[in-house]
Amino acid sequence: MEIKQKNTDNYELVFEHDRQIFLHMDFKKLALRTGLAFSGDGQYLLLPVLDKCYMVSISDGSIFDQACPDLEIPVHTRLLLIHYLIYAKDTAAVTGEEIPFHSIRGVSHFEAAFIRETIPPLKKAFEGHTDWFIQAGKALHGTICTYGDASVRLQLFPLIAITYILWEGDDEFPMNINVLFDKGITDCTHPEDVPVLGSYGAKQLIEASLTLNS
Repeated sequence: MEIKQKNTDNYELVFEHDRQIFLHMDFKKLALRTGLAFSGDGQYLLLPVLDKCYMVSISDGSIFDQACPDLEIPVHTRLLLIHYLIYAKDTAAVTGEEIPFHSIRGVSHFEAAFIRETIPPLKKAFEGHTDWFIQAGKALHGTICTYGDASVRLQLFPLIAITYILWEGDDEFPMNINVLFDKGITDCTHPEDVPVLGSYGAKQLIEASLTLNS
């Protein structure tokens, strides 16, 4: 418990550092670069993530869920959100070219961790249940694709989409899962967040499925 609390405290320190970077940015340029809009009063940036919309205060960098403002947002989620805001480059854009994780420049050394955190949980949740997978994707406002036996593209952020592909197993071959990223993803966030975003999307699919089928 103490180790977990220490790790959480460390992440909070990282978030505080990143929050200070955010507060010194040009918010109009940031909004244009990341595809975000301002709230009606201009005091918040609206950041859509899957089926949610987060509000980011331009006065203090606080982040909350627009639909549930009293809900505490985990620090890991807050870090993903603020990293999209502070690390997206002027060249950030959706290229439309989807590539596997190992082909993304600058992140191949994270591949083992990405596979470990993403593929086994998806297999456990959806083996024999591609219908649950499709239902979960729709619940997260994803786009149903034509890859494999079932596939869904999740729009995690305005400029970041990740496609999850399921191949049903049979007597000869076990179930297989592929994940594709837009080629320009490292222009849109910190490279270290790429594997985290991949596993985050997978966890959201699993949680949505559990909610729908419980």
